[in-house]
Amino acid sequence: MPNASFDNEIRYVSASGVHEYEEAVGRRRCYRLLFVSDGIAFCTVNGKKCQFGQGDVIFLRKNDDCVFFSRSGADTRVCALIFGEGVFGDLSAFLPGGCLDSAAGGKEPPVVRLRGIQRNKTERDMTAPAAVPATDKGFLRLTAAEVLYDCFVSRTEVPEWLETPPDWFIEYYMLLSRHYVFTKPFNEIIALAGKSREYISRLFKSATGKNISDHIVDLRINYACNLLKNSSMDVMEISFECGFENLSTFYHHFSPRVGMPPKRYRDISRRV
Repeated sequence: MPNASFDNEIRYVSASGVHEYEEAVGRRRCYRLLFVSDGIAFCTVNGKKCQFGQGDVIFLRKNDDCVFFSRSGADTRVCALIFGEGVFGDLSAFLPGGCLDSAAGGKEPPVVRLRGIQRNKTERDMTAPAAVPATDKGFLRLTAAEVLYDCFVSRTEVPEWLETPPDWFIEYYMLLSRHYVFTKPFNEIIALAGKSREYISRLFKSATGKNISDHIVDLRINYACNLLKNSSMDVMEISFECGFENLSTFYHHFSPRVGMPPKRYRDISRRV
């Protein structure tokens, strides 16, 4: 199938065995975001022998040549999102500025091995599309964006200082990095934890050494930088999109963190 016909397409594949996966994907030159949920997959990637195991996430770029071996077991289960150049461009613009460049570049495709909470969450994310109509491309795009961000952009490894807090707090901390969460009003963000504001604030400070309000503002400013660089929205629109109550508050937080006003940042970032 020619690439042009697949440029703006995204599809979901859940396969029992790598042969079923290869039959579904075919030989398209497209981006492939794979999650190995069970078993071991043996393959060559760009001529190099590789072995992917349970909990591995692999991001194959459109020019990566991946061929699976027949000795990969029939019990190997692979979930994948496959998409064209147009969808990749949309995802790059949607996520923080330039953040997919390192994942898309390089000689070898990026691979991460997840464990614990991160692995469970990614498995839920990558199996959820099976229960959604194949025509719901918006859901597939959001899933791809979330998994790419978690695994290859933020690499939300559980930091050492988060080893002792309860599991719900670790999941809450990871949830805060979603743009549809940190742009909510602060009271709503706190309410997502299901705990009192005082308790969350104290636990967050104790675990991270940082105020939760400062953490939220940092996430918003990072998102604003992405929009300034990659969108045509004006500064006021961006300030509201990022969750700031007014333009004055946006400027108050932006300049000290970035070292320049938003308009200047936009001009400079677009010249780079």
